[in-house]
Amino acid sequence: MKHPVGPVLRFLAGAFSAAIALATAASMAADWPTFALWWYGRPTASMFVSAADRSVDPIFGRPITFYLFSLPAWQAISGWLITLAIVLIVMALLAAAVSGTARVAARVARRRRSAEAPRGVAFTWSFGMIALAVRVWLNRFDLLFDEHTIFTGAGYTDAHIAIGGMTLIAALLLVGGLVALVGAATRRTFRWLVFASIPAVLAYVAIGLTAAYVSSFIVKPNELVKERPFIEHNIALTRQAYGLNRLIQQPFPAEMSVEAADPANNQATIQNIRLWDWRVLQDTLRQLQEIRTYYDFPDIDIDRYPIDGKPRQVMLAARELNVEKLPVSSRNWSRAVSGPGSRSPDSASARSSARTASAWACSHWAACAARSCQRTASAVAPAFS
Repeated sequence: MKHPVGPVLRFLAGAFSAAIALATAASMAADWPTFALWWYGRPTASMFVSAADRSVDPIFGRPITFYLFSLPAWQAISGWLITLAIVLIVMALLAAAVSGTARVAARVARRRRSAEAPRGVAFTWSFGMIALAVRVWLNRFDLLFDEHTIFTGAGYTDAHIAIGGMTLIAALLLVGGLVALVGAATRRTFRWLVFASIPAVLAYVAIGLTAAYVSSFIVKPNELVKERPFIEHNIALTRQAYGLNRLIQQPFPAEMSVEAADPANNQATIQNIRLWDWRVLQDTLRQLQEIRTYYDFPDIDIDRYPIDGKPRQVMLAARELNVEKLPVSSRNWSRAVSGPGSRSPDSASARSSARTASAWACSHWAACAARSCQRTASAVAPAFS
């Protein structure tokens, strides 16, 4: 006897499947550059293999091209399979609930045993577990991109616990999917599907707890020693990425005697040897030249000026008005630029006078600093001659 809602359900299922197919196709079409890079970026079998194909990571032994081109494509395909499996499982459960509820209930009441799982549910459950196994297996490679406190990549816990644990979970999911497939062929009960999934769930919980224990009680107390090989991997691959591994280191013995400087032929360099520490100079200027509490020397600039026809190194600092140190009532333009003999800044002449005075003060300070530097350098130059 056919159910009167059968044709309606078939129509709704077909429409829903078409909508899901169009949505999935649209999302996959947006990822066409990923698949194009995978297709044209595959390593060739020719004798001219690129350096990216020869270089492999120290954890999985995979070439760089795998992570750039192949892995994104496989992850996109596995994500599509997971989405398809979820949709199929939901549709199979709905179809089983609508079409078989009465029949299953009667069979349970008559035979007093667990109802058989519909084949559609068992097949889709098996497909979902296998797709999830592929996804977990691919997620192992994402451990190489994890951000740690001091480096990026797989750490001690990842290499010793997480990678092996994820491989075990993927294997258990695959076996569980095959068991569910056998259950679909032999018309087993729902308990068969549950038992097929329990090992993977228990392994996931156990591996998570083990990784947390190892990270907290083994790695953290001695992190530098445990993570040293993985930090070395990170440094080595970073040098390789920037081409620094091709640099040749050559020893350059330094001579510490005065004759090594050759003072007679290097007077221009000796005359520009920095004698002042800019930090000490900044502290000195703040103590002697700030004059008012709202003045400040925020920085010391190191520049070069022609003095007596030769470029000389000079330290410069401009005394600036720090608005944050002014009272709130004085934070206005009138207080900032007015001074002895100045007028309101609303007039153009007042602004021009302020700019002229500031330019004169900067040039005067630069000249004074240059003369001071010249006198100091002239005083110490005979010591090197």
